[in-house]
Amino acid sequence: MSNYDFSTLSPFDFEELACDLLNAHYEKENFEGNFRTFGPGRDKGIDLLLSTPNTNFEIIGQVKHYVKSSFSKLLRDLKNIEKDKVFLLNPKRYVIVTSQELSPDNKIEIKAAFEPYITTLGDIFGRQDLNKILRQNKYIEEKHFKLWFSSTLILDKILNYKFEGRRKEFTDTVLKRKFRLFVETNNFLKAKSILNENKFIIITGEPGVGKSTLSDMMIYDFIKDDYQINIIYDDIKEVEINLRDDKSKQVFYFDDFLGHTQAEINKSKSAENSLLRIISRIENLDHKFLILNTRKFILTSFLDESERFRNFNPLRSEAKIELQSYSYDVKKRMIENHIQESTLSPTQIDVINK
Repeated sequence: MSNYDFSTLSPFDFEELACDLLNAHYEKENFEGNFRTFGPGRDKGIDLLLSTPNTNFEIIGQVKHYVKSSFSKLLRDLKNIEKDKVFLLNPKRYVIVTSQELSPDNKIEIKAAFEPYITTLGDIFGRQDLNKILRQNKYIEEKHFKLWFSSTLILDKILNYKFEGRRKEFTDTVLKRKFRLFVETNNFLKAKSILNENKFIIITGEPGVGKSTLSDMMIYDFIKDDYQINIIYDDIKEVEINLRDDKSKQVFYFDDFLGHTQAEINKSKSAENSLLRIISRIENLDHKFLILNTRKFILTSFLDESERFRNFNPLRSEAKIELQSYSYDVKKRMIENHIQESTLSPTQIDVINK
């Protein structure tokens, strides 16, 4: 049974999760509408809103993602920052969602501060309450990819990996921050689909479009499912040596597999036969996957000069994903996540949001 602390979610991720959980929880009350979220920025006291044809502010929800903070800070911020906004908005009902664990006494204190808008302790959701709703609605758990990694069981699996040359990234603090900063796009789901269909994938694009980040998230996803991860640092032939013809779960990852210097590119050309054999073997084995990254112009040049690859076409379009520049909305989410992870004060963040 998963027990999430939600520490791998950014504030915006947590709001989206809270919205889905409240919609599931209040479904039995048959409201003429659903909760919805709003984009990053000043929210005027409204993180979640359920409106009906007769009432604009049927239920207002406030979401506080306070993983590391104390209850005293949560209560103080609710009273000093949110309380006046609620009384000004005058909703029919007010609910509070937080990633903190709450005791019955904690809920009683919060309810007292927001009467008459919070009418029952059942409208105050702490970490335990959210996990209970998740267990009752598994489809929500499956929908939120980054949520899975706030499970202690899953995170421990990743932390146990100590890849040579990448040890510093496999710490609790670094990994959780990396997940919070990551903005999930359609590329992640598309890449997973391509890999599952073809057993290998080529992730290509210009520098800085997120090839390595996307690959890392896919690797963490495999670790979650008990795959052995093999990171190739030098030569594609390392895959041939370590690839096992059995039912064991293996994933091979080679970043910049065609190289980025002329000497490395020349070396990759000499390994054409090995790459072709590896792809053929992996396609015919269960539980074996290959993730390859390269820059777009290097891949194009390589294919232009390799008649064998053009004829065999192992890098066919359906096994390749080309990452484009981030959209405005994705860039905005990325900036918001970095701001939240920064050491800026709440006042400074408020100035930026204006």
